[in-house]
Amino acid sequence: MMEHLAPLFIILLISASAVHGLSLKTMNLDESVQLALEQNELIVNDNFERLDAWRRLHLQLRQFFPSLQLGYSATDSVTQNSPDSRIKKLSVSLSQVLFNGGRDLAAYRSSYRDLKLRDLQARDLSEEIAHEVVLQYVDVLKNIQVLEIQNRSFENLLEQIKIAALEMELGTMKESDFLEIQINAIEYSLNIKDTEEGLLQSRYALATLLYLPLEQLPPLSGQLNQDYKGDSPLFTHGTPNDISLLKTKAQEYNTDLMSLYRQESNARRALLDSRIHWIPKIEATFDYSLSAMDFPLDEPSFSLGLDFSFQTPLLPGSIGVQAGKSSRSEHNLSTDSALYIGENLEGLADSFSSGTALYSMQRRLEEMKRSIDHQVRALTHSIQLNLQRLEVTREKIRMESEKLKIEESRMNIGELTRLDYIMSEIRLANQKTELIENIVILYSNEIELEKICGMTRNRQEGTLIWYPDK
Repeated sequence: MMEHLAPLFIILLISASAVHGLSLKTMNLDESVQLALEQNELIVNDNFERLDAWRRLHLQLRQFFPSLQLGYSATDSVTQNSPDSRIKKLSVSLSQVLFNGGRDLAAYRSSYRDLKLRDLQARDLSEEIAHEVVLQYVDVLKNIQVLEIQNRSFENLLEQIKIAALEMELGTMKESDFLEIQINAIEYSLNIKDTEEGLLQSRYALATLLYLPLEQLPPLSGQLNQDYKGDSPLFTHGTPNDISLLKTKAQEYNTDLMSLYRQESNARRALLDSRIHWIPKIEATFDYSLSAMDFPLDEPSFSLGLDFSFQTPLLPGSIGVQAGKSSRSEHNLSTDSALYIGENLEGLADSFSSGTALYSMQRRLEEMKRSIDHQVRALTHSIQLNLQRLEVTREKIRMESEKLKIEESRMNIGELTRLDYIMSEIRLANQKTELIENIVILYSNEIELEKICGMTRNRQEGTLIWYPDK
């Protein structure tokens, strides 16, 4: 008999599980997500960068207010055969842009919308990291529960091998059947090792997201609900809401699409700017000064001016008009103009390049919309199939469990071979494993669909994970 039990030592050696040093304190899902969000460098750096960008944007409001300049000068001029000229002068200058074709305001509004979009993208970044943590957390729980099922089944398999060894000694079992049982046991023990490896990898991935060494990752609390039937708000009793509404929601709230809309808006503005080169920038100026040879200064002068600058391609230029007085008895009016021959040559290509960029962006937008529509439809269909598959798998497990009880009775009275009974038991364990894996696939698809639709799931309201101690 010992020679028939010898392969058991090999099986037990292969199925031995690695022992990991774990702390006594457990960690739940919310604690894992919170720790990941607090430690993630991308989130921390992005928060600082966005705060700095908002402060700089607020400073840009200064461009819409007048520029003020205060000045003081003192000159000492000496001319031969003439008295010295000593002039002291205090001056104040104001300048204000009156019109710029809406360019400055459009640029400010564009920067403001870009930052608002960046805030939404920061929220999406946090949600994406949270989703990664949730999926890895769920994957760890999945591997733990699959391993529990496999270990229980393997323990029963070892008991059947012991009984089969006795039957082999008594001559009631063929040696080929006994060898087949042992081969199945070895193969099943290798499946256990694969699950253990998957558990180790998922724990390592989770520890990486939490910025923890693997040996410091605490045990995770909670279990996967094997009766999970989906809890996405986009579905009602396993039936998706109106797909057209889901597509509309995705196109309205998807931040990737929002980003393309912003880029399209900027491209439209660039095209408009390329077509209004002839519209001038108009700036008003006011200068006032007091001067005298000594204090108190009692000789006032002032001037008012309008400056027109044109950024037309090839021939940009400017025109200025000023009027004022430099003394009590003097009034003046002056104009000046300049034309810069052959400058702003890049403006000749601006219209074409801006139009091409806008067309390209519109193509990208349409492609993104089609892609989102396809993803919404594909994920919706996949979720429906997953729900149906889960119901079929649960019913199959129920029927297989009833069948296994009957087969055990038939085996005890000799109507069924022990090999056939063992194969049925392994098949039932595999179906239970498949059920858990399909639950995780369903949950992942739900998360992906909600992400595309721009939704944020409240993880505390989910029914996937339940805590027996609560």
